[in-house]
Amino acid sequence: MKTHLATSAIHLTICATALLLSNGWCLAQDSCPDDGTVEMTPQETLGSMYQPYEDRNVLQRRRFVPPPPYASKYPTVLMLPADVYKLEYADNGDTSEKEASYDLQQAGFLVFQVEHRLAPPGALEYQLPTDYGRAPEQTDDLKRQILAALADPDCNGNIYLVGGSAGGTLVLWCALDPASTVSGWDETARSHIKAVVSLSGPTQFCDWTDPGTIPPPKVAEFESDLGNYVGLPTSPPVNCDPDCTGSATCALNLASPAWLVTHGATSYPPPFRLYATTGDPVPNPQAADMYIALTTQYGTTFDVQMYIMNYPYGDSHDHAYKYWHATNNASNGGGVCVSSQVISFLNGHL
Repeated sequence: MKTHLATSAIHLTICATALLLSNGWCLAQDSCPDDGTVEMTPQETLGSMYQPYEDRNVLQRRRFVPPPPYASKYPTVLMLPADVYKLEYADNGDTSEKEASYDLQQAGFLVFQVEHRLAPPGALEYQLPTDYGRAPEQTDDLKRQILAALADPDCNGNIYLVGGSAGGTLVLWCALDPASTVSGWDETARSHIKAVVSLSGPTQFCDWTDPGTIPPPKVAEFESDLGNYVGLPTSPPVNCDPDCTGSATCALNLASPAWLVTHGATSYPPPFRLYATTGDPVPNPQAADMYIALTTQYGTTFDVQMYIMNYPYGDSHDHAYKYWHATNNASNGGGVCVSSQVISFLNGHL
């Protein structure tokens, strides 16, 4: 990792100097180079001990091994594509997701692109028709994927989570939740998670704040997707805690990472990075909800950063992995590429 860290440090130093001199070179020329995309690898089926069913295997993953000179054992990233809790298209990965896997792989991380059961109308190939894949099944499946990664002979025991959109919800939840909801998961297993990145992840499901920067139909679609994930009516969507009081009887709260922070979360959370955009289809107050929950619970010195980048709705960089190779133009973003920033963050917690 030393070569990668030195290269990143030089690039960041040059960019910082250029920005101080009001030089646009870094933003215009090389802040986000298009390095390449991964070749999709065959799907691997998890062992039976990591499956949600006793009589069939449903959970799979794809493996991306770092090139030489990196050698096993590797720090390991579980990468969750954006799937709206219900779409299986992510198994093949779109271009920005393949770029993310490639960059992480080239930086020396063993990358597992993982899947979980899906909510209606989606379903994995062998998901039971009577199994609707709603919360908490998806976070339970990510816990299983983490346990399988820890047991892999190529993993060095350090786990990093990167999730986009719905995947952002799932990585935040599992990083905080020590509850033994699946066999083998406990605080010891959770403590192997060393750093977490949420790209446009929903965090406080009862917060239906309209930021005024995305079309109203997209806000309604967001609300409907949350309702579908937890099993509430979706047409029209129903908010069981419209004032966001934190009611423990509301299904939206029971699946929200921000709510979990004060309702059973670990006392020893890993550091977090929260990303969103002004035009994000997941309303950007969701990132603020998580930031406020974490800093209120763990203190203002807790290692969490939030970036609200200036990309309008409809921009090619408005959501999740779409801004992986975009400049972080948030006021506190430093003007560097999101991908470089994320990898530097993960490298800082090896």
